[in-house]
Amino acid sequence: SPLEDPPKWEPPNPQNSLVTVAERDGKIVGFWCAQDVVHVEPIWIDPEERNNIIAGKMWAHLTTALGESNVRTFYAFSPDDGISKYLEKLGMQDIGWKTFRGDM
Repeated sequence: SPLEDPPKWEPPNPQNSLVTVAERDGKIVGFWCAQDVVHVEPIWIDPEERNNIIAGKMWAHLTTALGESNVRTFYAFSPDDGISKYLEKLGMQDIGWKTFRGDM
């Protein structure tokens, strides 16, 4: 289950992150991290064009362009079960709360 087995935590990249830390008596008692991440919008295809190879070709083009831009991780958010299943079919990992992560 996605909530029982979360993805491996990685420390924030200082080139695209801002971390605020709270300390009390020299002890870290909290932190909040904001990261600049790539968000991929859910796919849309004209209903008359669905069930053919357009989505796969668009995905290949998108992931190639992301890789050429040195993007290694990206996210897609979808409350739609059909799109969620398609994102999993494309190899994206469901990390819970209808949030999907893709790694290059």
